[in-house]
Amino acid sequence: MSTILFVDPACPRQYGADLDGRRVRGLGGTEGTVARLTTELARNDRVIVAQHNRERAEMSGGVEFVAASQLHRDMQPDAVVVLRRPRQLRVVKRLFPHARSFLWMHDWYVAPPYWFMHPLKQARHLGMLRSLLATDSTLVCVSAAHLANVEAFVRRSLFRGESLLEQVRRTYVYNVVAVPEHLRDSATRPPMNPRKLLFGSLWKGLDLVLLAFEHIRRTLPQMELHVSFYEPPNMRRLPANVFNLGHLSHDEFCHHLAESFCYFYPAYRIPETFGLVFGESHAVGTPVLAHHFGAAPELLSPAEVLDARNLDAVTSRLADWCRNGRPAVAARPEYLIAEVARRWTGLFNRG
Repeated sequence: MSTILFVDPACPRQYGADLDGRRVRGLGGTEGTVARLTTELARNDRVIVAQHNRERAEMSGGVEFVAASQLHRDMQPDAVVVLRRPRQLRVVKRLFPHARSFLWMHDWYVAPPYWFMHPLKQARHLGMLRSLLATDSTLVCVSAAHLANVEAFVRRSLFRGESLLEQVRRTYVYNVVAVPEHLRDSATRPPMNPRKLLFGSLWKGLDLVLLAFEHIRRTLPQMELHVSFYEPPNMRRLPANVFNLGHLSHDEFCHHLAESFCYFYPAYRIPETFGLVFGESHAVGTPVLAHHFGAAPELLSPAEVLDARNLDAVTSRLADWCRNGRPAVAARPEYLIAEVARRWTGLFNRG
């Protein structure tokens, strides 16, 4: 049995393995993936998750959740995975010098040309490469598109970045896509509502989605937009045919996803490094309509991606689906928990 330590110095609040309780309000896909992955790994290994904002230790789903301040040399992990914060690599390496170490990135890099980037920002990301090299760590991204984005960012914006990058071990492992079992089977899913569009990423471009929906209703006045908000939107009232579902648990959101005509995501401001909702939509048989950037072209079919800045094209694509039927979609095996855990275990064993 191995001991695997995950260090999360960036989570907005502490979490455990219970992803369907009220206490997980406001957590994102990163935290959900950590909870699911560690629970699966704990079937065969000792797994510890250290969080910067946790007050007391607890066992949840077979995983030891502890405060970052409780880390000590006696834990002796065989592998350490640091989320998002490269500087933490040096901290854990001093504590656990013999453990294999990994930096698990989840964020998309948007960089201007080198000469427009603030020197402090350049230094911070150059520091990421130096931390990886100094600790002999492996960089892990969440999709091929995400890995290519990080590589391009480094080559474009950092002096000596390319030469340092080539010395860094790097790869990608998809995130975990999990939906309730009864929603995977078309025979037990709720009936599809041909008028219902769903959106659930408030901070990733609600204004752009509402703008596109207003344009769509000129041609398809029967359509409805249902939105799940972590917090109430900052507006006096929602536009016509837009409904606030409020905060939903993961299972509740997947139920709404299964009965929707499509997941409506014509926002073009923040690229998805993976896009859990893309995988979840396909797993419950619901297509996605999204802008063709980030990981969207990697996870979605060509019929589901387009230039969402062209509102006529968005309306035309949706109207075509209404007339001729939606694209057929299905779950992909590489997103299943067993396969994702197998990939991570291979990294741990390979170093």
